Amino acid sequence: MVRGPQPPFAQVTFLQPVKTSAEEIGKNKVRLRVEIPTQDVEKILVQTYKRLAQQVKVPGFRPGKVPRSVIDQRLGKDYVRNEALRDSLPDLFAEAVQESDLDVVAPPEIGEVEGFEDGKDFTFEATVETRPTPELKNYTGLPASKPRVEVTDAEVDEQIERLRVRFATLEPTERPLQKEDFASIDLTTYRHDQTIDELTAKDLLIEVGAEMVVPELDAELEGKRKGDILKLTSTLSERFGDRAGWQVGMQVLVKDTKSRKLPALDDELAKTVSEFDTLQELRDDIRNRLTEIKETQSTNALRESVLEAFVEQAVDVDLPHGMIDVEVDNLVTGLAQLLAAQGIPIDRYMEAQNLDADALRARFHEQAERNLKTRLGLDAVVSAESLEVSDEEREHEVEHMAERTGRTTEEITELIDEREDWKSVDGDILRAKALDLLVERADVKDTDPLTEGDASE
Repeated sequence: MVRGPQPPFAQVTFLQPVKTSAEEIGKNKVRLRVEIPTQDVEKILVQTYKRLAQQVKVPGFRPGKVPRSVIDQRLGKDYVRNEALRDSLPDLFAEAVQESDLDVVAPPEIGEVEGFEDGKDFTFEATVETRPTPELKNYTGLPASKPRVEVTDAEVDEQIERLRVRFATLEPTERPLQKEDFASIDLTTYRHDQTIDELTAKDLLIEVGAEMVVPELDAELEGKRKGDILKLTSTLSERFGDRAGWQVGMQVLVKDTKSRKLPALDDELAKTVSEFDTLQELRDDIRNRLTEIKETQSTNALRESVLEAFVEQAVDVDLPHGMIDVEVDNLVTGLAQLLAAQGIPIDRYMEAQNLDADALRARFHEQAERNLKTRLGLDAVVSAESLEVSDEEREHEVEHMAERTGRTTEEITELIDEREDWKSVDGDILRAKALDLLVERADVKDTDPLTEGDASE
């Protein structure tokens, strides 16, 4: 049994509509029986023979001119039959699904194939999983929490201090090095008495405690002075790429030591680091920006709280296994793309996490189920509330997509047109509107404010 059709090698235009019958064989599972008349079988075979005639090299025949009898002799009729099925099944299946008006959520299982040869009708069966319809319970008054928005003086002070550090100057110091001091060093790194050029440098300026090289170096530098010579060993971490795990030695000459001199906490600081003339104006601006950040975070936390209550309390749905598998596929692909953007092959990630393919997929199973339950539930609310997408909302979403991707709205519109993906765009808009409605009707209680670490400049 073949799991799912392969991408079509040739687009087939059928002379007659395929005859399709559908039989429910379980919850969200349908068996399709598809019949293709003789003339369309012949058309499929003709196209496959034409393709093979271009590919098969036979002495005495030009490409594309190899007769069917010779192709059969060279490749065998069974091979040609399998190739014809490979070429045609995707199109046949797509037409059968359209004819049956089914919302298929996973690749089909192609079952028995009958009569695929000259002069005979062709019949095949496919078992498909269809989109489930959730049962919606009461989704009004869902319990939810929203963190209060509060910006403390300490948080404003922290942002001011970060600005002071950013605009600090470095001054020579004679005292022993401390954390957050700077050292200018000559560094030589070696392994088995061989110098590692990429990890060797002169006049390297490092901040003590920032682990700019290895933690052992920072520990050794604390308490040292200008002119000291250090020797240490270290095991290189993952951030050193191919050298991760190497045992290396390091020799360091401390050439100079410096400490930060922070600018004074006055109006001159405000003029230096911002467009404001006074320190109070700068503090007010920082407070306003932190408030905006926390308001956004609070709103997002509320929406997530409502969504969690909705999925747990108001949506009941049986998810087909194939649908879950497809969603897991998407999550694994997303992880692979994210890792690739960081220059990390997913195989290396799996090795570091001690995961095989099955274990990796298992990690995403619960998230896949929640994603599907969320989307199906929100889609059901869209239907129950008769929500619609306006042209203005669609234009607004295209503008957001353009901002996120760095493209123009014209480019985004053209791309959606090419992919015929407006249904997906509208789906995202409608699900957001459904969530807005759930939030509007939720029973919201205030909770403790966001912590200091939740918002930063």
